[in-house]
Amino acid sequence: MNVSKRLAASLSKDLKAEIESFLEGNGGLVFHRVDVNEVASRYSGSMLYYVLGYQHGNLHGVCPLHTFRNSFTNISYSGLAKYEIPYGGWIKDSFCSQDINMAMLKLGLNESIEYTSSSFIYGNSIDDLSNRMKETILIDLDQQSVDQLWGSIGAKRRNMIRKAQKNDVLVRQLSDGDLSLFYDLLISMNQRTGMKSKPLEFYQDIYRVLSPKKACVMAAYFDGKIIATIMIIGNNTMWHYWQGATDTSYNLGAMDLLLWESIIHAKASGGEAFDLCVIDRVKLPHLAKYKLSFGGVPVHYLVKGKKRIIARILTKLIHARTHKVMNAN
Repeated sequence: MNVSKRLAASLSKDLKAEIESFLEGNGGLVFHRVDVNEVASRYSGSMLYYVLGYQHGNLHGVCPLHTFRNSFTNISYSGLAKYEIPYGGWIKDSFCSQDINMAMLKLGLNESIEYTSSSFIYGNSIDDLSNRMKETILIDLDQQSVDQLWGSIGAKRRNMIRKAQKNDVLVRQLSDGDLSLFYDLLISMNQRTGMKSKPLEFYQDIYRVLSPKKACVMAAYFDGKIIATIMIIGNNTMWHYWQGATDTSYNLGAMDLLLWESIIHAKASGGEAFDLCVIDRVKLPHLAKYKLSFGGVPVHYLVKGKKRIIARILTKLIHARTHKVMNAN
């Protein structure tokens, strides 16, 4: 197997099209797409690469990689959680005759890599120096009817959805020009919870490269005011609850209704699964419980790391120096 790392900016139009076609045909997620990762790279300041696995001249594996460089070390990520890319890792086809993994890349003396498997990808060789598990919730859309999906939702959530409908909470899709309405509520929630916010343009750019078939933004209105918003993105493999915000001064089940409408939209769009996009039962137990109440199945995925010894030493020296400077101040 020949594995090589290509700078995304140098990929030809034909090769990008080949990558996208490969991802679509082999269970790639929307987070593996070149255009989505180009947006994340532009706003995060990373150097974006695509690691490609070829055998006998045919493409058998694709993995996006974001690299950040400083004076001493290079660290790369497949999956960029700080810029809303929760999953990465390899997408491989069924004709691949051997396992493809990051160990097949020759790391420089000062390089390290951290990458995640996507929710549908298991069985990668765990030969790295460190790995840990994360969790998300998947709802099977392919094998369930709308009635079955409704029945799998917890009774409390169904009651809240009925409450929203009874109180005339209206759900409307937002267009590109209306994304500031979605963003205003998102910013308000982030300020309330202490979360960092990305610029409006980041969400607009993601929406533009995916819409109209692979992105949907919805808002819940009550008495003419937006009280909850949601943005879902996806493809035929999987749709994801990507971003959402709610006005907590209203207890009308608006977000419950939006999530239900999102599940219906994802199924109607041909999605095989709906992802509630990462839970943390320890740090955010209430949010985890809320997401679990929508009837999905918990799925674990791996975050793996590989670091050369020199890179480890340099990282420790940098941390020690930073700690010394902070103490001196």
